[in-house]
Amino acid sequence: FMQKFLSDPTPTLENEAAAMANYYTFTNPLEGTFLHASRALDNPVGKMIEPFFRIGANTFQFNLERTPILSVLHGKFRQDFLAGGALRDRALAKNMIGGSVIAGGALMSANQMLTGRGQLDPKLRKADYEMGRPPATLFIKGVPIGINRLNPVGALLIFGATLAELSGEVSPDTLNELSYVVRTAF
Repeated sequence: FMQKFLSDPTPTLENEAAAMANYYTFTNPLEGTFLHASRALDNPVGKMIEPFFRIGANTFQFNLERTPILSVLHGKFRQDFLAGGALRDRALAKNMIGGSVIAGGALMSANQMLTGRGQLDPKLRKADYEMGRPPATLFIKGVPIGINRLNPVGALLIFGATLAELSGEVSPDTLNELSYVVRTAF
C-alpha cells in the first residue's frame, strides 16, 4: 500500500501537500483584507513588490493564529474552532504554543536575555540603546544577536518581551485589570 501511495499519490493528497507547503513557506494566496489591499499592487511595479507583501501578510496571519486573545480576530482560527474535532484541537494547540513562546519571550526579557521593541519613554529607549541593549535583541552569553527577522518565532518572542518591558510602565492596578480580562476571556 505505501509503495503505491508514494509512487502514485492521489490528486487530493498532492493538492493538500501543495497547500501545506505554501502555508508553511508563507506563499499561499492572500485572503480577505490582505487580498483587497494587494489589488493596489495590480500594476507593473506592484507585481515586483507583491511577493514581499504576500509573505509579510501571511507571516502576520500565521502569528495572529498563534496569539492568545488576538487569534479570535483571525477568520481561520474561528472557523477551525467552531468546526470542532481535530480542527478545533489544532487551532487551540497553535494558540497554546504561541502563548508559550510569548511567555518565554516575557521571561527572557525579565531575565535580561531579550529586548522587545523598547520602552515608550524615548529617554528610556535611548538609554537602553546606549547601554548596549538595542530593540529586538537576544543576548547569548552577553553577545547580542538581532532577532528582528527571525520569523515567525521571533515576532512572538519580541511581542512577549515588549509586553514585559511595557508592564513596568503600567500601574499595578491596570496590570491587574488586564490580567483579569485575559484570564476570563475564554
